[in-house]
Parts: sequence; C-alpha cells; structure tokens
Amino acid sequence: MRFRLIGIHPPLLEKLKDRIPANVEAIPFVPRSELASYYRRAKVYCQPSFTEGLPNTLCEAMLCGCIPVGTNAGGIPTAIGDAGYLVEYRDQPGLVDALRRALAAKDGVGREATKRIMSLFPLERRETALAGAINAMAEAGRGR
Repeated sequence: MRFRLIGIHPPLLEKLKDRIPANVEAIPFVPRSELASYYRRAKVYCQPSFTEGLPNTLCEAMLCGCIPVGTNAGGIPTAIGDAGYLVEYRDQPGLVDALRRALAAKDGVGREATKRIMSLFPLERRETALAGAINAMAEAGRGR
C-alpha cells in the first residue's frame, strides 16, 4: 500500500528523509489548485491535528470522496461526524487502527463523507454567510 504525506516543511523533510519508509511519498508543497487531484486518487484522508479550526483541506478531501480520519480537535469532529473515524490526539494505536479500518472500508463509504459536507456546508449557505459578514462590516464602518 502506498501513502502520500503532503505539505511537509522542507527542513523537516530533510531531517526525516532517511527514515521515511519506501511506501511513503513525502511531498513538501502542492499548490492549492492541484490538491483536488490528489484527493480524488486517495481513499483516505488523515488530519491528525492537535488544534484546528474547521479545516478546509479535510472538507475538500471529503467532498472528493475520501474517508476521513482525524483527531478530536477543534472543528475536525464537526466535519467528520459519523462519516469517518475520530481518535484522541496522541493516541497513536487508535490512529493506526482508524487508518486500517478506513483503508479496509468497502468502496462507496467515502460518498457518505461527501454527502455530509454537502449537507452541512452547501455553497448557497456559505455565500449567504459571507455576504452577511461583508454587509455587517460595511454597516459597522459607516457608523464610525
């Protein structure tokens, strides 16, 4: 099985290069415009963060059909819900188990993740919220 780690800081990658297993491809940076092509080829997306808002990359991967695995931090549980796997931060055995279960999941399980993001964060709702925030800031600016 092949794995890709995307977004590894180059100095860290340099330190770890001799310890990266042969089945792991470590990629220092991928332009945002190219990320979706990686998500579409992946079965699982893992976000093992210590602290996190609502992670765009996790939601984007879920929209592309990836089965999400993440830590119980910040907005990650909101995004994943029951459409993937959640573990506590630093629970390495739990993370390994969750990854194994996600990788062994039947084809089509990732569609539930896509449905979840589409229902929780539809484009229309995001557009309305953004327009509302811009209007509120404009109104506040007029009141000065």
